[in-house]
Amino acid sequence: MQFQSYWHATAPPFAEAAKGPVEGHYDVAVIGAGFTGLAAARQLAKAGVMVVVLEAERVGWGASGRNGGHLNNGLAHMGRYVAGLAAAAARHGATIFEQAAVTAHRQGNGRHSLQTARGTVTADHVLVATGAYTPSLFRYFRRRVISVGSFLIATRPLSDAEIAATMPGNRTCVTSMNIGNYFRLSPDKRLIFGGRARFSATSDQRSDAKSGDILRTSLAEIFPQLAGVEVDYCWGGLVDMTKDRYPRAGYVDGVWYAMGYSGHGAQLSTHLGMIMADAIMGKTDRNPVKGLEWPAVPGHFGKPWFLPMVGLYYKALDRFK
Repeated sequence: MQFQSYWHATAPPFAEAAKGPVEGHYDVAVIGAGFTGLAAARQLAKAGVMVVVLEAERVGWGASGRNGGHLNNGLAHMGRYVAGLAAAAARHGATIFEQAAVTAHRQGNGRHSLQTARGTVTADHVLVATGAYTPSLFRYFRRRVISVGSFLIATRPLSDAEIAATMPGNRTCVTSMNIGNYFRLSPDKRLIFGGRARFSATSDQRSDAKSGDILRTSLAEIFPQLAGVEVDYCWGGLVDMTKDRYPRAGYVDGVWYAMGYSGHGAQLSTHLGMIMADAIMGKTDRNPVKGLEWPAVPGHFGKPWFLPMVGLYYKALDRFK
């Protein structure tokens, strides 16, 4: 079994990242190379806007490459999709830097300065599209986004008979529990099975392995015919939850943003990225969540210390209902 995302392992990596130092002035700097940031960068570049994308790791490293793939009735390959978005943005002129985590942000004289370990860029506008992986220097968002672990396993490819007995309609599915499970078939006929196996804000091999064991048990309870089926991939990631589970997008403290998808980013993030790109360019504002209040979570300053208690509460609700 491999402890890595199925989407990462089975998609060709983005090969057009910019080389050399991070430098220059741009019309727009996008922080985060996931669905939101790349969709915005592509939209901006198509309109002739000079745009740079700064990614702390590599394209699709965060939630965009670790999700359950609940999009288009299970037909899309999320790893190939995010790499394709990046390639399309680059093809239209966007500059994409990987391994370029933003470590400092300053504003002055109508410009932003963004510092990374590879250099510094300036920009007229900044779009923060980092979700659950938002760096601590953007304190406003860290107090409002709760990073919650979500974990997944992918089985070996299933036979046609196993698929007929398990997922005959090839749909994306989710249970109705507060702490439930979600599942779909992959393009190569694996069952991708995930859930909030543990209420944790950590995703590493040790945490993923513990969660994988819990998911195996849940898989056997829902699909007893697959009890004992081989699991080829086990991974986890962080989901950017908001208190009311509605996403947020807009403009605050001099920066644009779109995040807080609360587990529905595969469906919403590309759309909101394009909408925010249009807003930055001064086009008709189509933001569906504009003006939605977003108060800070009381007692939350970045590390969600309260998650274990929240998990116990929702487990109790599921048990008694």
